[in-house]
Amino acid sequence: MLGLACAMAAFFVLPRLAVEFDSQYLRDIAPLALSWMLIWPTGLLLLLCLPENIGNPNEVRKGAAAALLVGFVPQMLGVALFFCAFWFILVIGAWIFISTYQWKYNFPAFRTGFWLGHGSMAGCYVGAFVIAW
Repeated sequence: MLGLACAMAAFFVLPRLAVEFDSQYLRDIAPLALSWMLIWPTGLLLLLCLPENIGNPNEVRKGAAAALLVGFVPQMLGVALFFCAFWFILVIGAWIFISTYQWKYNFPAFRTGFWLGHGSMAGCYVGAFVIAW
């Protein structure tokens, strides 16, 4: 839900700003970059409200931050690397796959945080598709 909300906010806020981009690539990628800039602080602030039974809150935050980096940086490098241009498919597919067994086992806090951050990025990409379509 966080990723979807940040993607929607970025796609609705960016056109209202008086920012002009010279290249088409920057115009296309700017809403996604802005949504990631919104996810990062908002997600990490929301993780301050974690219940104690999840595990070490710092480990959950580190896992979420790592997932946000892993989910976003290769997509931004997609211009130079053909494989990275389709990184969003791997992010969404991996999150769906992880979600099928995440609830069955008692994973360490870092992996739970990674799952939460990965879900935020998957929601961001899905939200970007919905808004851009």
